[in-house]
Amino acid sequence: MASPKKQQTTTNKNQAALSSSTRTTTLFPSKKRRAQMEIIGLLIIVVLVVIIFFFLLSFTLGKHQPTPKSKIQHDEYATRFVEAIYTLDTPCGARMDNYIKDCILHKPTMCQGKNACAYVNDVTRTILTKTLASWGEPYLFNISKTPIHHAYGNCTGTSEAWRVGE
Repeated sequence: MASPKKQQTTTNKNQAALSSSTRTTTLFPSKKRRAQMEIIGLLIIVVLVVIIFFFLLSFTLGKHQPTPKSKIQHDEYATRFVEAIYTLDTPCGARMDNYIKDCILHKPTMCQGKNACAYVNDVTRTILTKTLASWGEPYLFNISKTPIHHAYGNCTGTSEAWRVGE
């Protein structure tokens, strides 16, 4: 049989070993938590960098500069619109170009109870409102030497499709 002193020493060693293993297991969760916190911190940094990247990307793409192709397309739209207005047949028997010229020259021509300028103004406003404005396209339409002037939106470019009356 073992002596009581030896038995006590063995019990102390077992308690020390148990205590040591308990301390070791309590240290590991702390290291795991620290590693998890570092990973979460890195993920937050990565997410912030991605958000900033997309924010800057949307900013640079938002400043759309018209390309030569889009400038040509806008010029083409303007030219075709003016051609369509200019060659439009009116219910009064004359083409629109005659009323535009009469408006510029201040002739007393009438159509549907309106003088030439008022008639051209009403027709162009109606066409522009039902087309470009309803599509959300900005425009600035002006016939030189007349009171005819229509604008919609923030039209920054210019296109002198035709110079009627000059």
